[in-house]
Amino acid sequence: MIFLFLQALSNLLIPDHHADAFISPENPELPVLWGDKVIEFILGGLVRWDAQYFLHIAEYGYTHENTLAFFPVFPMLVRLIGNILHFPLQYVMNYHSVLILSSVILNFYMFVKTASILHRLSEEVLKSEVLAYKAAILFCINPATVFFTAPYSECLYAFFTFSALLVNQSQSTTRSAFPFALASSVRSNGLVNIGFILYRKLLDCNNYYHKIRNATTESGQLSLLLVVVLTFNYTLIPLFVGCFLVMLPFAIFQMWCYLVGLLRYYEVRQVPNFMLALPVVMIVICHAALYMVDNPQICWSFGIPQPSVDGKGNKKKPHSWPDKGINSWRVFVYTAHSLGLCAFCVLCIHVQVTTRLLCSSCPVIYWFAAHLLTDQTKKEGKDERQCVEIRAEAVENMNSFYKVALLSEFPKSFWGQVILSYFLLYCFVGVILYSNFLPWT
Repeated sequence: MIFLFLQALSNLLIPDHHADAFISPENPELPVLWGDKVIEFILGGLVRWDAQYFLHIAEYGYTHENTLAFFPVFPMLVRLIGNILHFPLQYVMNYHSVLILSSVILNFYMFVKTASILHRLSEEVLKSEVLAYKAAILFCINPATVFFTAPYSECLYAFFTFSALLVNQSQSTTRSAFPFALASSVRSNGLVNIGFILYRKLLDCNNYYHKIRNATTESGQLSLLLVVVLTFNYTLIPLFVGCFLVMLPFAIFQMWCYLVGLLRYYEVRQVPNFMLALPVVMIVICHAALYMVDNPQICWSFGIPQPSVDGKGNKKKPHSWPDKGINSWRVFVYTAHSLGLCAFCVLCIHVQVTTRLLCSSCPVIYWFAAHLLTDQTKKEGKDERQCVEIRAEAVENMNSFYKVALLSEFPKSFWGQVILSYFLLYCFVGVILYSNFLPWT
């Protein structure tokens, strides 16, 4: 509600910038009713930049060639909700206004659900209730918040991606394939998520390998069942081949773009766009560098630990890798994903979209930020009483409608203050600039 009020106020007080951007042509046959004026006043500041494309596709379909760059799932959902709402609202507003209202309602619902899913995913990966809570709060004020509220596909993409990551982390690759597929139908960078499926399959293959090796060592021969299991694991080869073939056309096209346009975007006039993207790029790079320095063994092993159970199901001595917090071995694949996606953004696409692309794709951004916001003297639990107090504080905040830890208690560490200031600054400034057609990341 604060963001809606802020964009409406800034849209009212600040004159719009005359940007050279696509504006969906108005239908002269649509009536202008009193409800349309209300929607324009309250939500008009959200219909800027690429939102014009999404709403145009939702209303008219792919009528212009430049609209083909935007995937269809988000406009389809907006149109579906709009058709449902238009029946009771047709007497107070036209169809275009109904679509604007539908897109904001859809993104508002998805934003809340995504924050909840990120919290569950964070608990599953980090094994820390405090970090999970703070990561979810940071997501709610992330630097690209305005794009999660406006008629953009970022929020829907984040919902499908984080949902798939949660399923892939706790269940199976087969079940996670469906939400991953939905994510790739919302944005093209969803193809990168195939790496999570491959990584999970490598973990399964590693577990099977150690079971078979231990059984072979003890029995001296392979049983028929183990032969079947080993043969099944050979299906990893078709898996890799299939994934390679699926991504080959996209990779060839990107390679062609790479050879034609590598570093062509690096011009003096683009310096402001690079400066806007610099903070989130530095968050990704700093986290990756610190993770590699603190966990070299995990990185050299590609985050694949030896199983703690032998071939007979007996527990073995567990590996010595960190199991909780930002240095957990489970974080490796998320770190590699964010680093690769960041490099792609900086080298191969318009750098001004880097912030919203990374914020909608990489949960590790929120985990590292939450880590920096956490008092490091209390984090690892040298004093059990202090850890209990921190967990109690997190639960108290989660059960309160008004008290939010990140806002009621400013971080004590320097980097925690920097991170929180960055999130809040980009969150509010982005709403003001975006709502008046001013360039923003």
